[in-house]
Amino acid sequence: MSKYLFKIVADRNDTVDKLVKAWKKRIDNIRLLKNLKGMIHYVKPKELRKIRKSQSLYLQHERTERNR
Repeated sequence: MSKYLFKIVADRNDTVDKLVKAWKKRIDNIRLLKNLKGMIHYVKPKELRKIRKSQSLYLQHERTERNR
């Protein structure tokens, strides 16, 4: 079973638009789509370290330039 299992209970007066809006809000709250998008493209741990290191070096460079 998925850990993202949830239900949206419909009342008699609810419209389909209201139910879809509630479903989207629930998905945004658990960040399901963000996790799925992250799973689409696998990045090796070594590549991930390289990316993070280059980002941190860039940010460090920007901070030193601002302080000058």
